Amino acid sequence: MKFRKLTSISLAVMMLACAPGESVLAANDTTEPVFAEAGEHKTVGNVTVENADYAVSVVVNGSNNENKDASVIVDGNVNYKMLQGGWNNYAVSSTASSGNASVEVKGDVLAEAASYLAAIYAENSTIKVGGSVSVKGNESSASAIDLCGGNIQVGGNVKAEGKYADGINTYAYSPENPQTLITKIVGGIDVQGENSSGLRVGSGLHQVSVGKGITSMSNGTAEYDSAEGITVNSIWGTSTIDVTGDVTVKSTNKNATGIQLSQLTEGDSMDEPAKSTIKIHGNLNADGDGIQTNMYMNDKKADILVEKELNAKGTAVICKDMPVMVLGDRVPLQEEVNAPKYNVNLTVWKASLNEKGNVAEVEKGEFGYIGDVVRKGKLGISRETVERTAAKDFEANNINYIIKTEQPTQGGKISVVTEKGKALEKSFGYEVAKEGEKIVLKANLNSGWKIANAYNGKEKLPKDANGNYYLVVPKGGGVSLSVDLKQGQKKASTKKSVSGVALAKMVAKGDDGLVLSWSKVKGVKGYDIFFNNCGKTTKCKKVKTVKANKKLQWTKTGLEKNTAYKAIVRAYVIKNGKKKYVRTSPEVHAFTSGTYKSYTNVSSVSVNKKKVVLKKGKSTTVSATIEKVDSSKEIMPKQHAAKLRYLVSNKKVVSVSKKGTIKAKAKGSCNVYVFAHNGISAKIKVRVQ
Repeated sequence: MKFRKLTSISLAVMMLACAPGESVLAANDTTEPVFAEAGEHKTVGNVTVENADYAVSVVVNGSNNENKDASVIVDGNVNYKMLQGGWNNYAVSSTASSGNASVEVKGDVLAEAASYLAAIYAENSTIKVGGSVSVKGNESSASAIDLCGGNIQVGGNVKAEGKYADGINTYAYSPENPQTLITKIVGGIDVQGENSSGLRVGSGLHQVSVGKGITSMSNGTAEYDSAEGITVNSIWGTSTIDVTGDVTVKSTNKNATGIQLSQLTEGDSMDEPAKSTIKIHGNLNADGDGIQTNMYMNDKKADILVEKELNAKGTAVICKDMPVMVLGDRVPLQEEVNAPKYNVNLTVWKASLNEKGNVAEVEKGEFGYIGDVVRKGKLGISRETVERTAAKDFEANNINYIIKTEQPTQGGKISVVTEKGKALEKSFGYEVAKEGEKIVLKANLNSGWKIANAYNGKEKLPKDANGNYYLVVPKGGGVSLSVDLKQGQKKASTKKSVSGVALAKMVAKGDDGLVLSWSKVKGVKGYDIFFNNCGKTTKCKKVKTVKANKKLQWTKTGLEKNTAYKAIVRAYVIKNGKKKYVRTSPEVHAFTSGTYKSYTNVSSVSVNKKKVVLKKGKSTTVSATIEKVDSSKEIMPKQHAAKLRYLVSNKKVVSVSKKGTIKAKAKGSCNVYVFAHNGISAKIKVRVQ
């Protein structure tokens, strides 16, 4: 929250005006609804409103558009409650039939109502929220965000809770003069309700991005229980959906659907069929079916990417070969009845198999449709007539499995080609292959090197008649290729290829965060981070893996303030398909906030000698000086770590005692590191003649 500076006179007047026990509002905070129309631009503080139709509303329409702009800036939070009934309540709304309307909330939007409620509603306008959006419908419908034209940006998370709960609901009324509806969520989406959907997309031109994951949980009864992660129900337009994290859906009856895709063509508007592109840069987890497709009379394919695993307790993909759905009263044509039902392309790394061993199934039922004309004596279809059978054509032709290839650390590169030696097809930028396709490893190795073994995960690959390692892509995918290389008649030595020391340091970030960084170890695949709070009985637990080509740093926030934590970094290589640790850093300890009671972290270490030259058998002692974050406090007590510790890069050249005495053992050069409890260090270059 932003605090406002009040003068002593104004503060005294405000306190006199308030009864004992009442809160004191800053000058531009308000408990009244804020409204702006064309020509009005308002700035307020925190908005706290109860039992009104809205908290903040901006309207620009044809009758008040002399000056076609209107805006409201909320320099704080919006807290809205409507607990006296009503209908179509909005915490923040912005609508424009002409001109421009906008709302900016620099803090959070919190909304609660007894009846239908949307925390954010935008129609042909712009709403920007710096923080998070949270909505709660008490035994009613609740939508965190409704977008019907324009764009919405949220700097934090989106949360919705209600009997019927939507995280985001974006749609357009008409294909005439369509505009692109943009929704950007920096955080994630979390939805709970008897009927819950993380993201609903209707007809229109949509661009939706979610910076983290989507979670949709149904807590309904056995009679009514439904949860969906992403729902696309469109007749016309183009939808582009991009989710950075996982999409996870669960329901009481274990029948939640990860993606529900329904693209229809209404009446005679078949020249404007709907098209969707959905990208999930993580896992898709569902305790029901993973993806359900319902693509009638539509020649536009939907493209779906799941970068990691599609885990479904039911079936990964359901292709509905159900009655032709015609909205209106016309009778469907026979060519529409016989239209292809598999207008979906799926790109995924790994997909689960159901109890019948299928990735995909087709769901069939009697002919029927929605409208005024009844065919075969029925309107719609009875669920009792539905049956599911293996969708072999879909599995063979419409699923692209991502082929992951791990490059060796030395000796050359490998690639994957088709059986005929051609490059693999690509989908969403990934190399892909289909189930049953034979793929072959192609090596581009340095002179003297060759492949000792090749693997898919931990399983060794066979060789074909030409001596090439190959793999037939299995049902469900999950291909992750790697090789062991050898030089000459000897296997490449892991120890020879790895060099450098693992030296970590940890410093405070703000009041509740720590930043861990470490030195590069050459020849390794990555680093595992082990972390925990300090204590006699606590051990560091693995919390993160960082690949070698990424930034050698890890930040952890949300920790306890003024508290001691410890960490270790372990470098690893992959040998025979298994992880092997080859370097381990000394354990480092640090306080959040930089201090704790009478103790503090170390900010720097300096030594009296930066270079040392010794003859074999001779020795010298170095001294070190430390600087503290808080000079008035002592450094961390020795039960955490010694005041100063020493590390030698090559123990064959020199040794070093706990008191800093360096003794020459053999000719050569190396480094001696002097470091404090939190890993802050100084380096001494040593040469033995």
